[in-house]
Amino acid sequence: MSWALYITIAGVLNAFTNLGYKLYSRNPGIYYYFGGALGIAAVLLYLYGTTVQGQSVHGILTPRILAIGLAMGVATPLVFGLMFKAFAKAGPLSLVDPLWACLYSLWSVILGIKIGAEAPSAAALSGIVLYVIGAFLMAKGNKAS
Repeated sequence: MSWALYITIAGVLNAFTNLGYKLYSRNPGIYYYFGGALGIAAVLLYLYGTTVQGQSVHGILTPRILAIGLAMGVATPLVFGLMFKAFAKAGPLSLVDPLWACLYSLWSVILGIKIGAEAPSAAALSGIVLYVIGAFLMAKGNKAS
C-alpha cells in the first residue's frame, strides 16, 4: 500500500474520531480521559514500533529517543484536551476540525523546512497558501463564527 493510501485512510478515520470527540465534548473531564488514553497509546505505539522491526528495544531506546517518545505521550493529551475544549465551547465540528488540521499542516511544513531541511517546491508552497485561504474562507463562512 502506498503512503498516500495510508494517509487517506488515516484522514478519514481522524474525521470520524473527531466527530466522536465533538459528540462527547460536553461531558466534563472526558477530554482528559481520552487525551490521557491517547497519550498512553502514543508511548505504547512508539515502543511497539521499535520492536516490530526485529530490533532490540535495548539498543534503540537512547535517552534522546525516549525523551522524544515521552514528550509525544505528554503532548497528545494536551492537543486533544484543547480540541475538546474548543468543541465544548460550542465550536462547530465543520470548523474546529478543519482549522486544527490546517494549523497542524502549516506547522508540519514549517518544522519540515526549519528542522528537517526540506525544500518544498513552488507548487507545494502555492498549495499551502491555498490551504490557508480555504481555512480563512471556512471560518468566514461559518454561521457560528
